[in-house]
Parts: sequence; C-alpha cells; structure tokens
Amino acid sequence: MRSTFPKYFLPAILLMACFITAKAQDRYLHLKGNIDNEEAVTADFVIFGSKITGTVQNHFSAGAPVFLHGVISPEGLLELRDKTSDKIVISGSLSESEVLFGKWHHDDEESPFEMSPQLPEGSGPFDVIAVASIQPLTAQPGSPLASYESTFLSLPGNKYGILRDQLTGLVFRELFRSEPAGEPVAMLKNNESAFFSQYQTSNAGIDIEDNYRFLNWEKSRLLTVVYNGNNVISLYMRDYAYTGGDSGLEMGRFLVFDALEGKKVSFTDIFMPEASASLAALLRNAVCSKTGIDPTADLTGYGYFSNEIPAPQHFALTAYGILCHYNIYEIAGPETGAINIFLPYRQLQPLLNPLHPVVARLK
Repeated sequence: MRSTFPKYFLPAILLMACFITAKAQDRYLHLKGNIDNEEAVTADFVIFGSKITGTVQNHFSAGAPVFLHGVISPEGLLELRDKTSDKIVISGSLSESEVLFGKWHHDDEESPFEMSPQLPEGSGPFDVIAVASIQPLTAQPGSPLASYESTFLSLPGNKYGILRDQLTGLVFRELFRSEPAGEPVAMLKNNESAFFSQYQTSNAGIDIEDNYRFLNWEKSRLLTVVYNGNNVISLYMRDYAYTGGDSGLEMGRFLVFDALEGKKVSFTDIFMPEASASLAALLRNAVCSKTGIDPTADLTGYGYFSNEIPAPQHFALTAYGILCHYNIYEIAGPETGAINIFLPYRQLQPLLNPLHPVVARLK
C-alpha cells in the first residue's frame, strides 16, 4: 500500500497560561506500546501548554476508543481521565524522548504500561496551533474573568502542499464552521477577539456583585485525533461554551478524511445503497442497548424525537469499528444528553461497500 505520509476552572486556566509562557511545547504525539507487556495500545495526544487531550485504543479489547483529558507538569508528570466517567485511566510520566510510561488504571486495578512515539506507514504528523488567554470584565480587583482556548491541527505545509490545504479547508468548514481565509492561527485569533468582544458588550452595565457567578465566561474548542492510520484520519473537536446561565453547552464534531483521495468521507458513502434499513435497525438497537431501553418500546416515550435513529451527522472511523455521535437536540432533548454508540466492523461487514477505497483499507 502506498503512503501519503513520509477541576477547577480558574486555577487550571492560570496554570495553563503560566506554563505556556514558561515552556511552549505544543505538539501532537502518536504513541504505540503495551499494557503489562501483553495488551497492545495506541494513543493520539495533543499537548498544548499544560493540557493534554486525546484518545487511546486498546487493541486487546478491540472496542471503542476512549477519550482522555488531563494536565502535564513541567517535569512531565501527568494524569489522564476518561472524559465520560472522569475516572483516572493513565498516571505516569512523559520522558524527554516522549516515551510515556506509568500505571494503567482499569476496574480498580493498576498495570504498568509504556508507549513510545511511532508514525508507521499510512499515519501522518501534525503541527499543533494553540491559542489560550484570559481577560477580566473590568479593571477592578476581583473582576469576573473570561477564558478562551482553541487548538488546530495541520499537516506540515512544507511537506504536504495540496493535501494540507484540502484538510485545512475541511477543518475550517466542518469543525470550526468558518470559511477558509488565511492561516489557521489568524482564524483562531479572530475567533478569540470576537469572543472577548461579545463578553464585554453583553455584560456591560450588569451588576457584578449580584451576577458574579454568571459572568465567568468560557470558550473551549479543542481539536484532537481519534484515528490516524491506513491513510485515514478521524478528527474530533470538543466545542464548549459557557456564556451565563445555569450551565454551558458542549457540542462534539467529527471529520473523517481520506488522505489518499484528499477528501471528506461521508457516513452513507461507505455503505451499500440497500443497507439503509438494516443500518437503521442496528443504530436503534445500539441506542436501546446503551441506554437500557426495551428494544420493543417506542423511543418517543423516553424523550427521543422519533422512534427511529437516523444516520449520524458526526462519526469517526476507528481501528475496529465506527463511533457514532449524537449531540444534544439531534435525536433527543437535553435530559438524555449526548450519545456515543460504537458499531464494530464485524457487525457491519455485510452492509459496508467493499468497493469504497477507505472500506478496503480498514477491513
């Protein structure tokens, strides 16, 4: 196969800002290794300032990737937690040679693990562009604060040329919902400026003492990698905003990119035309299984907008299956929350289009 590629809000933000100033090492790591010298694992991490986001794929369980987040110290000490459960998954150290080692936590047990940086054929490097800043609402001591952070991943322009431009344009449009205009860093800075402008304008004249808890705004748009192999790239962006009120709003967006063809992969493209009914049944059964609903029940009685589950707008191709993501308000109201379901390739095999070039690579 040819290859195209050669918990606390303010203290955490302040720590990140100080670390960015002292030791800016924004970077992407594709790691491979083993747990207890037996279970093979792969990780894709984005490090920016003192923060780490990314995914791990346990090849022993061959299931869905796990989304992690955490903080790394200047000495390389880190702790990564499951984004869904907030349980610790990894605690350890990242060496100067970027070898990650320590303890893997699972079911109240700890096992030693080690992963080292590797970029095998069909996997690509990424440049990480990060912007993070804090602004007070007023010049008075103890003013409410707004924080902004955003990351962007780009293939190195000096090596990938048109392919880099194709992926960058898709990330602009599909994930950041912005028309491509100039370099990513300019887009991030423009978004940062617009956020702080809205913060100042929306809260001008508001009584700070009575509304203090609603005036600490936050905007976070973090881009990371779900899968990077076989000339297929699956990207995920967590888009979170708090702009007053009882809670913030989080949206997840995904993009699958064929690095041989230089184009977006759509969910329906990879399935046989006649597979829609069977696929709809699989999606519905998977949602029922995940949420504990009787599959014979009417889903509208459980807060869903329809008794059927549509094909997802957001999905990721992974090493062992397809991760399907439904944001709040896509298939149900806020009481249900966002839903992730995982469909293994072995279950989908009869429905996949064997002539699609990406399907052929992942089978």
